Amino acid sequence: TDIIRNKDLKEDKIKTTNVNILLNRVRLDQKRMLRKRIIFDMLLNIFRNKQRVNQNEYKHNLSLKESYELLGIDENASLEVIIKSHKELIRKLHPDKGGNSYLSARVNEARDIILADRERREQNG
Repeated sequence: TDIIRNKDLKEDKIKTTNVNILLNRVRLDQKRMLRKRIIFDMLLNIFRNKQRVNQNEYKHNLSLKESYELLGIDENASLEVIIKSHKELIRKLHPDKGGNSYLSARVNEARDIILADRERREQNG
């Protein structure tokens, strides 16, 4: 019976050791994944910040005339025509539809410039 107990103890010790080895591997994998996640998040934040900076570089480049040309409308266009033209362009140029963020940002900027000018003109009479 002592031989059987010793054999059982050895088997239990081997099982415990194997479980500990597996747990250590899992912990190491979790640490690696955490490190990868942190690095990925850092890179993503850097990329997002760079995109914001790049978009802000173009923020003041469009003139009112260029804005009208970009939307393909004349300066006497109604508010409905402005909005319709903007929506049509965004549908074609939006990143989700195969366009890119730069072009859609420029179209949005053109719309904002035109609408701000319209609002200023209405306030000034």
